[in-house]
Amino acid sequence: LNVVEFTVEPSDVSTIPGETASLECQGSVPSRTAAFRSEWFKDDVNIEPEITITETEASQAGTADKLVTSTLSIADTRSSHTGLYKCVFVFTSETGSEFRLESS
Repeated sequence: LNVVEFTVEPSDVSTIPGETASLECQGSVPSRTAAFRSEWFKDDVNIEPEITITETEASQAGTADKLVTSTLSIADTRSSHTGLYKCVFVFTSETGSEFRLESS
């Protein structure tokens, strides 16, 4: 049985205007997953590309899974950045099937 799950979900972040805010989500996926990408949503709207998203993946010691991480960085924060953010991982299997994992 292969389980895909979040190991870290975005948490509340507070900052003062002008500083950088970072949100992170991390998931555990079967190592045979061919590819993944992350998408970030603010108040259920996909975020524009001016926001920096960094994606990484690494093997997990002692398991057949890999750990995928997505970090959303918002530079020069302002009040318009306030909202509910959600991380979505989109995975493609070796067979080409696509599935999504959404943070709560």
